[in-house]
Amino acid sequence: MEWRNRTGQGVLELEGEQSVKRTLLNMCPLFDELDEIYGEKATFDPPHLHDSSSGTLQAQSWSDFGRDDELNAEDEEIPETEINVDVETVSQKPSTPGKLIANNLTSARKDLGKRKHADSGISALAEASIIRTELQKQEIILARDKWEEEKRLKNLEYELKLRQYEDEQKLQERKLALEELKLQNEMEISRYRIDKECSLKLELAQIKAEQI
Repeated sequence: MEWRNRTGQGVLELEGEQSVKRTLLNMCPLFDELDEIYGEKATFDPPHLHDSSSGTLQAQSWSDFGRDDELNAEDEEIPETEINVDVETVSQKPSTPGKLIANNLTSARKDLGKRKHADSGISALAEASIIRTELQKQEIILARDKWEEEKRLKNLEYELKLRQYEDEQKLQERKLALEELKLQNEMEISRYRIDKECSLKLELAQIKAEQI
């Protein structure tokens, strides 16, 4: 039992679990019966089993094994800086493919978000440019309509003034015609009066002449 718990690990590592049991049965044919009576579970991993040249199994004492571990630890001591570098390197790497995939998905989402933000910014600029162009068109249309309205009002004002002038001219012409007609009538009346007076004077002169 002690051999199995302490040194059987070497056989287990080299040849597998069945080889350990086979070795134990070769050493003690009554191992199974004794194991049921005196056997107990191992609470620690047994040290490595060393095989001698004669084919027999020799076990190292636990204290020797501990000393060997201390010597090996001293011989293989790794500088603290190298350990820190290794720990930092390992901590920086994803421990599982799932984490790697998650990191890739997160990075992809960030890139997609940036692209969407850039696309939305470009779309906003394009929309603003379209709106600005449309406003400029509306301003041009309003300016043209205002100019046309001002032109129409000026033309209307000119036509009104021209009509007023024409009416005044016609009125003046009519006044002149009336004045001319009045003068003509007055002249005719004066001529008629003169003629009448002259004829009366002649008649009076004839009457006086006949009386003499």
